[in-house]
Amino acid sequence: MEIYNNTNNGMSKTDIKKMEKIVSKIGELEKKANNNIADTRVKLIFSEADLEGLLPKKMKMLPQVPGKPGFREVELTKTVLGAIQKHLKNEETRR
Repeated sequence: MEIYNNTNNGMSKTDIKKMEKIVSKIGELEKKANNNIADTRVKLIFSEADLEGLLPKKMKMLPQVPGKPGFREVELTKTVLGAIQKHLKNEETRR
């Protein structure tokens, strides 16, 4: 058993290989998680009153909810979320 040396910080070669596999697996999982987030198409429904403050141009881009006049579907993408957080007057909706 190695206690310490400057080249491997006291880790055995077996431990170093295990650590490299773990670090590699973490990288793969992070990439998959980022892809899952990018591929997710979560939509929330808000009343137009809750979306007060959103630029008219952006409001028109949000699809109306079929059968629910005065409600819009908001897809949670970076573009839409940025506009919502910046312009909406309703603090609860911004959260």
